[in-house]
Amino acid sequence: MLISSTTNLFFSPYNDVSPSLSEAVARCSKAGFEALDLNLSRSSFFSGDWKRQLAEALKTAQKFGLSFLYAHVPYSYPADNDEQGWQFFNRSVFQAIEACAFAGVKYAAIHPHCFAVPNFDLQAAKAHSIEHLSPFIDKADNLGVCLAIENMRGPRAGEAMHRYCSTAEELADLVDYFGGRAGACWDTGHANIAGLDQGAALKKLGSRLKMLHVNDNYGVDDEHIAPFTGTVDWSVVMSALKDIKFEGSLNYEVGSRRMPHEIRPAFAQFLLQAGRELCKLGSA
Repeated sequence: MLISSTTNLFFSPYNDVSPSLSEAVARCSKAGFEALDLNLSRSSFFSGDWKRQLAEALKTAQKFGLSFLYAHVPYSYPADNDEQGWQFFNRSVFQAIEACAFAGVKYAAIHPHCFAVPNFDLQAAKAHSIEHLSPFIDKADNLGVCLAIENMRGPRAGEAMHRYCSTAEELADLVDYFGGRAGACWDTGHANIAGLDQGAALKKLGSRLKMLHVNDNYGVDDEHIAPFTGTVDWSVVMSALKDIKFEGSLNYEVGSRRMPHEIRPAFAQFLLQAGRELCKLGSA
């Protein structure tokens, strides 16, 4: 199993200058990652000369023999009544899909636009997500990109609220609605917050699962910390991936935004070693 990482692993901390996308690719390569997840989650990326930036990043990836296996399209939603904001958001998602096609991305994570509510209506939530996702999935399918709908961070276990697609059953049902034109992305941290049996959840998804967001937490906040530093049961996760014959990479979505530049290379080495240990669990 390849070990891949989102390009935002080397984004700068607060009050600093972020490296270019091309430089982030180079740093991921130098760290030893074997593939990349093209992070396009910030809509602001598409307000600049994004085509030039992407072309430079792709050239750098090719130079180092890396490919963009995955991506993440924007998800920072505007307010419901912000018509102009929604126009910009929708345009940026379409542009992200075009960027994925240009970069050769096969699977790109997308959020289903749902929130935790006390009076949950399953059918209404599903209908809303279908309406939100359909134009994007149509566009992606036409360009040869499969959008992988991500399981959402649900309320903590025991809370009297629910968030659509925070369970494998809801996610599988939504993926099935699109008849093979969409897949599933499993975020291990989101599932940990919801208190799910991740082994059973992954087996429920089965072949629908196209990509992972590997990260850890303590079951309270969406911290996106490294594996083995939180409470995710990794032996259960990796055993289930083996059982369903998952063919994708071990794809990190771990944050380092507050981390000084000087220690990020060492942190990347830790992630690579942790990834190798995870792969051992999956082959046991």
